[in-house]
Amino acid sequence: MTVSVAGTMLTNLSLVAAPVPAMDGGTLLLRVPQDQRVSVGLYDLTGRLAMTMFEGELTSGAHSLSWVRGDLASGTYFARAHTATGWVTSAVILK
Repeated sequence: MTVSVAGTMLTNLSLVAAPVPAMDGGTLLLRVPQDQRVSVGLYDLTGRLAMTMFEGELTSGAHSLSWVRGDLASGTYFARAHTATGWVTSAVILK
């Protein structure tokens, strides 16, 4: 997984998954309002953690998290980013 910093100053935490639907993986576009520790996981419909996508410190701004599907089954999942100040969720559909 790669993380790249775009350096944009933001006021809110946001998360967008692309493409939807995804085949072999995709990209999460994550915006962090301040330097902080971030944990990003992919959860199935029962709330079970299916994959840890990222865990670590990020600087404020826009970040791109690329991920590979691996052995995940087709279906609907939710990517969730957690920080000390809140969380945000985005739907991920795997074909």
